[in-house]
Amino acid sequence: MEEINYLLGRFGSDTMNYIESERIGRGSNPNIDDQTKRLIAEELVPAYQLALEESNYIDWNYLREQVFSFMRAGAEYEKYDILVVDEAQDLSALQIKILLELTSSDTNSITFIRDTTQRIYKNNYIWDDININFGISSKLDLGKNYRNTCEIAMVAASLMQSALNHENDIHILDPDLTETSGLKPIWIRGRYTNQKQYLLNTLGNIDISTESVGILHMRMLDVNELYGKLRSLGYDNCFLLRDEDNLKDASGGIYISTLHSAKGLEFDHVFIVGYDDFFAPGPNSLSHRSTSAHLSAHRKLLYTAITRARKTLTITSSINEYSRFLKEIDINLLQTIRV
Repeated sequence: MEEINYLLGRFGSDTMNYIESERIGRGSNPNIDDQTKRLIAEELVPAYQLALEESNYIDWNYLREQVFSFMRAGAEYEKYDILVVDEAQDLSALQIKILLELTSSDTNSITFIRDTTQRIYKNNYIWDDININFGISSKLDLGKNYRNTCEIAMVAASLMQSALNHENDIHILDPDLTETSGLKPIWIRGRYTNQKQYLLNTLGNIDISTESVGILHMRMLDVNELYGKLRSLGYDNCFLLRDEDNLKDASGGIYISTLHSAKGLEFDHVFIVGYDDFFAPGPNSLSHRSTSAHLSAHRKLLYTAITRARKTLTITSSINEYSRFLKEIDINLLQTIRV
């Protein structure tokens, strides 16, 4: 399925180009021979698309292909003089082509902002592998970390060290290049009820009228439960992040979200709650989806959640069933507390 998504996300309906194309960079992993590529393009992709059609379903790749075909067919649509694209690391090649079509030929002004370390979804390509003439006039690498304290950046870097050996498009910022220092991140281990009580006690020591708090969980069910609990305790400035109107002024208040929805945001204080193996799967999880791509996505999701924090970071988990990714962090970088 990953290879089908790669084919449709990069080549769309041009399956012959997929078969003949040289695979370099992230596109070379996994290394697939021409016979297998032809089998995927000529048999598996049509079977997958037929199954979608018979089930009355469409997928994102289909929608993108339709939009791109619509544009190339000469349809009229608005173009923009200046485009700024944030979180560009998760875009597919076809999405990038669509964005280029939306750019006015008078200006050709498009800026992509990306952090490859935060690429959660596996796209299997690097930008030079897309066969698109960007005509890049300038490239700026931001080598300094302006958000996190050194202590938080060290935890994030420690987590991603294990990915460096098998992912060739990752750049980890040097924690020494941060602007500030602060408190050592905390790892709370105990029963879930005790984790929540610790969270409530800590919130009482934060001036949420002026500082922002992000409470993140893997499951929307638990996000809703935490939101209801805090509202019942009188926290009127507590918001669910699925409502974009609540993001207009994030200078103070409590914002509750899944780890996915917090992508691109930042908070003074971040709590990653209930980060257990059951919700962030490892080899022993109930999902059994411990492929390298799946594990890489979850590792980067945790990295992204960690780097939302400006001042303090707290991660809570059970005592024994915590996620395997917490084991990848240097324990000396965390203050461990049992509750």
